[in-house]
Amino acid sequence: MVNGMLTPGLLTTAQAAKHLGITPGALRTLAGRSPGFPRPERIGKNSIWNRAQWDPWRVEPPPRRKADTTSPCTSEASSPDPQQSADAVN
Repeated sequence: MVNGMLTPGLLTTAQAAKHLGITPGALRTLAGRSPGFPRPERIGKNSIWNRAQWDPWRVEPPPRRKADTTSPCTSEASSPDPQQSADAVN
C-alpha cells in the first residue's frame, strides 16, 4: 500500500465512494441493486474495487426505470373536481 492506495487502479470502498462522489453505503447499495454495475473483489473481509471496471459504467450508466403511472395517486379518482369543491364551499 503506497499513499493509501493498494495498487494503482484498486481502491477501498471509502476511496471508490469518494471518487464517485457518493457515500460508502450508497456504493454498496449501487453494487447490490444496479444491474451491470461491477462488483468488488473480496480480500478477506475487505472489498476492493477495480476502477477500470466501473469507470466505463460511470460514463454511461444504464437507463433509469420509468415511473409507474398506474399508481392510485395519479388516478383521476384521487383528483378532486374543482367544481365539486366550489359547490361544497357555497
